[in-house]
Order: sequence, then structure tokens, then C-alpha cells
Amino acid sequence: MSFPEWQALARAEIAAAIKDAERSVYFEDCLINRVLIVGASTLVTIGFWGAAMSIDNSLEMTASLIIGVAGLVFFAIAFEWGARNISKRVAAKRRARSWDRVMAVDRRIKRMQKDIERRAKDIEEKLEKLTKITRGME
Repeated sequence: MSFPEWQALARAEIAAAIKDAERSVYFEDCLINRVLIVGASTLVTIGFWGAAMSIDNSLEMTASLIIGVAGLVFFAIAFEWGARNISKRVAAKRRARSWDRVMAVDRRIKRMQKDIERRAKDIEEKLEKLTKITRGME
């Protein structure tokens, strides 16, 4: 196997490993986000029904409002976490597109380099023929 083939294989393996790692992190983050949302829903529900049941008792009302606010804070955390994950995925896609563009430019440069080398070789051959012809005329 030639070195360029080995490099291409290595790039493909590295890209696959990175995608797998990103996928596993994404699924773990989804699980944590779901747990946060369920916990927040639970706290808001407990706070709401606690407030409904303790309308005439101020201490119980305060406790239920605190629990309800804690649930809302959990919702805010879950929302922020989800938004951050979305932005991370968008950034990862941008990096992948950027990497693809860099690799495309690299391939074009290699093609151009081979083309230039081929043209230089053709020009050298023509120059040698012309030198032989001019020497033969002398």
C-alpha cells in the first residue's frame, strides 16, 4: 500500500472515530437533558399543586412557590443546555464542511502540481528536440 493510500485510509478512520465520539456525546447530552426536563416538570407540578393546596397557609405557600421557582430554574438550565448542544452541532458541521473544502483545495493543488510537472516535462522534451535540430543545422 502506498503512502498516499495509507494517508487516505487514516483520514477516513480518524473522521469515523470523531463522528462516533460526537454521536455518543450527543446521546449522553440528550439523556441528561431529558432528566433535567422531567425533574423540572416534577418540581413545577409539585410547586403548583402545593400552592393550590395551601392557599390559606403562608408558610406552605412560600415553600410551594420556592419549589415552583426551582422547577422553572431547572427548565431554564435544560433550555440553555439544549441550545448549547445545538450550537455545538452546528459548529461541528461547519468544521466538517471547512475540512472538506480544505481537502478539495488540497486535491486541486496536487492535480495542478502534476499538470505543471507534466507540462514542464513536455517543454523540456521539446527544448531538447529543438536543440538537436539547431545543432544539426550548424
